[in-house]
Amino acid sequence: MFWKKFAIIVSGLLGSLQAAEIAGCPKIEASQIPAAKNVYDLHPSHIKIIASIGDSITSGVGAKNIEKPFAALSDFKQWRGLSWLNGGDEDATSIANYIKHYSPSVYGSSHGMRDMAMCPDTFFCLKYEHDFEVDQLNAALPSAVSSSFVDQVNYLIKYIGNGTAYDNDWKMINVFLGSNDISVSCMPGYREEDFNKNMRAGLDLIKEKIPKVIVNLVSIFHTEKIVRREQPGYRKLFEHSPELNPRHYESLCSQIPVFGDIDLSAHVEQFNRALEKIGRDYHSTPFNSFTATFRNLNIDIDSIPYYALSNLDEFHPNVHMYHFMSKVLWNQMLDPRANPSERLEFNEDLPLYCVSAADRFRT
Repeated sequence: MFWKKFAIIVSGLLGSLQAAEIAGCPKIEASQIPAAKNVYDLHPSHIKIIASIGDSITSGVGAKNIEKPFAALSDFKQWRGLSWLNGGDEDATSIANYIKHYSPSVYGSSHGMRDMAMCPDTFFCLKYEHDFEVDQLNAALPSAVSSSFVDQVNYLIKYIGNGTAYDNDWKMINVFLGSNDISVSCMPGYREEDFNKNMRAGLDLIKEKIPKVIVNLVSIFHTEKIVRREQPGYRKLFEHSPELNPRHYESLCSQIPVFGDIDLSAHVEQFNRALEKIGRDYHSTPFNSFTATFRNLNIDIDSIPYYALSNLDEFHPNVHMYHFMSKVLWNQMLDPRANPSERLEFNEDLPLYCVSAADRFRT
């Protein structure tokens, strides 16, 4: 505890505050922060609603490792409360809980866990439904592709859209969507132009139907690199079907010899350039109550240790990776020294930026 406090004091003397975890950051009195003039003047304390759009990573699939010799299909669960973006469980290292540190009454965090159906032909089913009691405003669904963006926004509109009790509250929606598009990007309907169209359609619907919102468009990872890595003995096998490997379903186009990974890698770059341009386009015609900003996490995939991935499939991030991802995104959003083009190696002990009363989200 002494050393954590010492680190905060030293970094403060150097011009900024950092802590190992959000609990180590000083609280800020609400009276120190004036009301936001517009969406470009937002402090974390201004955010009263937190929501997310995404797929199985944001749904919390595989967040907890299993502690038994063999895996079963029933072990695949959605640990919604631990989601790196929207998790509201007490021990979740998430953007939602970081916001809560400065805005204690923030609404929308997901809590707890729920089971998920599995399908014999595709392993993960291609369509899942929401459960508001657990999900709250975490609209992410396992197997979701970018064409589901509009459907996920419509789910949010029911609770925080125009005409609800939250019209006058500032909202943050974090979007981490596209990994499943990448998995099948060698197939028609999942190319860059399709992704671009789908993402713009979802954002236009948010702008039209959900008032007072900042949207973070989070970059996509090079998942094709994860598929090629394997730590012997780490992934739990299925007792009666040891040959069953979830990775064969999670990155389909990687199964194409030689050219599969090349094609996937090229599409990751294309998708991220599309997201970056979308962010620039929304900035070119600014609105007082809406903006979308590209957040480039730029994580070195080769630096991710095996233990930061689920031992069910050695593909989905688990809580160790969530810890790192949430810190990187938080720092990108708020730390004026953070460089989006800097390649970051995995570091679960990455210092977290502590917000001052003068700080605002970078847009």
